[in-house]
Amino acid sequence: YDKMRPDKDEQEIKVQKVVLHPHFHDYTFDSDIALLYLSRPVNLGPFAVPACLPDANLAVRLLKPGEQGLVSGWGATDFLRRSSRFLRKVMLPVADQMSCINTTEHAITDNMFCAGYLMEEMDACTGDSGGPFIVNYRGTWFLAGVVSWGERCAAEGKYGVYTRLGNYLPWIHEEMMKEESGRSQ
Repeated sequence: YDKMRPDKDEQEIKVQKVVLHPHFHDYTFDSDIALLYLSRPVNLGPFAVPACLPDANLAVRLLKPGEQGLVSGWGATDFLRRSSRFLRKVMLPVADQMSCINTTEHAITDNMFCAGYLMEEMDACTGDSGGPFIVNYRGTWFLAGVVSWGERCAAEGKYGVYTRLGNYLPWIHEEMMKEESGRSQ
């Protein structure tokens, strides 16, 4: 997972279409989610494994305070630094929503959740936005959130903020049905 040295199993696939959520707000980052349609399917294997979409009930359960989620990306390792050459990952606990709200002056909507540590330097950072927050439930990885924003990176007293994927399941399914029906015509 080195950006400077292609792996033999690496796949380069172009994005054919991007569908932003219609209620995305570029100031508050509410509804910070988009769907990417690829120009061809991903060849699944040991190095390309999909995360599952949860149902609505599981989506809530996956984001209970204290649940651990895995975040990965090639983002910066420190605020205002360059992106990482290597894919990095970190396990982060979901924070209580009131604790999340109390650590920032910015709006935290019901479409967002916080994860991370207030006293440890572990977090997503610049360049990780749009990446996954996945939770392992009974041996299966589920996509529970999407890296959205934060104040600096791993700053003391601050959490990372994520889009709560479960709130967008109806929209995701609707968009996927639209895309599928458009292809079959």
